[in-house]
Amino acid sequence: MKIRSQVGMVLNLDKCIGCHTCSVTCKNVWSSREGMEYAWFNNVETKPGIGYPKNWEDQDQWQGGWIRGISGKLTPRLGNRVSVLSKIFANRCCRRSTITTNPLPTTTSTCTTRRRANICRPPARAR
Repeated sequence: MKIRSQVGMVLNLDKCIGCHTCSVTCKNVWSSREGMEYAWFNNVETKPGIGYPKNWEDQDQWQGGWIRGISGKLTPRLGNRVSVLSKIFANRCCRRSTITTNPLPTTTSTCTTRRRANICRPPARAR
């Protein structure tokens, strides 16, 4: 199925009663190919209310949001891009490695021993 256009719906959620008519309409438009008859889009954002997922706006629970520094500059609570990417893409045994301005990050002794056992590979050098 080649999709050559997009369909958008704007609904007044103040009048939402949770009947999923919008989900059925969306399913009929986007999943008309064979094998998709039983697909169901069950996540309807119902605002006002707590919405889905529940309490997604609670910044204290999810450690999200921004922190204002002493200089008044706003920084994300999770950290900068490098620290976030290092937490996502770091090898499990190399997580304790520190990120510095050095292009080749250093690894810990546990990572070196595991690397000898071919469990953990060193981070690849950018070319």
